[in-house]
Amino acid sequence: MAGFNAQRFIDDKTDELRKVVGDEAVLAAVSGGVDSSTAAALVQRAIGRNVSSVFIDTGFMRIREPERTVEALSSPPLSLAIEVIKAQRRFLERMKRVPDAERKRKLFRSIFYDVLAEEAGRRGCGFLVQGTIAPDWIETRQKIKTQHNVLSQVGIDPARRYGFKVLEPVAELYKFQVREVAKALGMRDELFRRQPFPGPGLSVRVVGAITEKKLQTLKAADLVVTEHLDSEGCDQYFAAVLDGKFRRDSMAVKAAAKLTKLLDGRADRFDVSVFTNKATGIRAGARRYGEILAVSLTSKNRLVFPPVKELVEAQRILVDEFSKICHVLVEISRSLAGGRCVAAIRAVQTKDFMTAQVSELDAGLLVEASQDILKECPEISKVYYDVTPKPPATIEFE
Repeated sequence: MAGFNAQRFIDDKTDELRKVVGDEAVLAAVSGGVDSSTAAALVQRAIGRNVSSVFIDTGFMRIREPERTVEALSSPPLSLAIEVIKAQRRFLERMKRVPDAERKRKLFRSIFYDVLAEEAGRRGCGFLVQGTIAPDWIETRQKIKTQHNVLSQVGIDPARRYGFKVLEPVAELYKFQVREVAKALGMRDELFRRQPFPGPGLSVRVVGAITEKKLQTLKAADLVVTEHLDSEGCDQYFAAVLDGKFRRDSMAVKAAAKLTKLLDGRADRFDVSVFTNKATGIRAGARRYGEILAVSLTSKNRLVFPPVKELVEAQRILVDEFSKICHVLVEISRSLAGGRCVAAIRAVQTKDFMTAQVSELDAGLLVEASQDILKECPEISKVYYDVTPKPPATIEFE
C-alpha cells in the first residue's frame, strides 16, 4: 500500500463501517495488542456507544497480562468498557496434552469462537469486530500456519456457524501500517508500540504437548526474558519451552562435522542433536513441520557462544544442506541440577512480520538472561538462543 495515509484510512474506514453496521450492536474482541485495539477504536469512532468489548482470559496469557490489558484499554483515549471472560479451564482442559502445532491452533480457534458466539448471543450483537491483519490471512491461506482469527478467508461462514458477521477494519494492513493508524487515533505509546502477542497466546510457545507445569514454567521464563530484552529494540522477543528430549541421528552427526568447519577455532567440541519436538517452518513459501536442531559449543569443557552474526550464517548453511531443519538453537547456559524442560530465547527484527532477521544481541546479555531463567525455573535444564530467521523458521515455534 504505497503512500499509505493513516488519517485518510481512518476517515474512509469509519464511513464504511457506519454504512455496514447501521443500528446493529457490535461485539469487539480485544486482546490488548495494537491490531485488536485499533479495530475496536475504529468501530467505536464510527458507531459510538453501541459497542461491547470483551477480553477472553484463555489462561495462555503472560503474567498480569489480563490486568494490564484492561487497565490500558479502559484508560483514555480509548476508554473502552471491557468485560473479562474467564475461560482458562475451558481452554486448558481441551488443549492440554495436544502436541501437534496445527491441531493446537485449530482447536484454539474453535474454543475461542464458541466463547465469542455465546457472548454475542447474550448481548444481541450481530457483528463481531476483530483485529485480523494481512499476514494473518496470507499465512493461513498459504497453509504456513492457521491463525486463530481467520474465518471467511478460508471458507468458514461466521454468520452461519456462529451467528454473527465479522468486521475486520485492518485486514488489508501490515503491522507497521496498523501502528500508524493507532498513532493517528491518539492511542497511547504502550498500546501502539506494544510487542505483538500471538492470538493463541503461550499455547504456541509451549512446544509439544501442553501441561500445566510447562505452562507455568514458560510464564516465569517469559517474564525473565521481558525484563532483560525489553530495552534492546527487538520487534519481537519471547521465551519458548520445549521438552528436554533429544536424539542423535545421522543428520546430527553430519551437521556437527559441518559446524566444526564453519566455526573453526570458536570451540574445541561441537555437539549437535535433534529435539523430539518439531516446529513450524517455511520452505519455498509453503509450510513445513520440521526438525529443531540443538547445538552446544564447548571449549575446555565450558560452554562458548560465538557472535550471533556468525551463528546465523552457520545456520543458513546448515538449513541449505539439510532441508528438514526448521530452527537451529544454540545453547547459552545449563543447570547442573537438570530439569525436564529446556527454554529457547527468540528475538527478531521485522517490519511486516512476513520476514524477520535474528536480533544480534550481546552474548553477555544472553548469558545473564539465561542464568536468571535457570534460577527462576527449576524445571528448565538448558537455555538456548534461536539463531534462525524467517524464513526458514516462522517467528513463533508453532
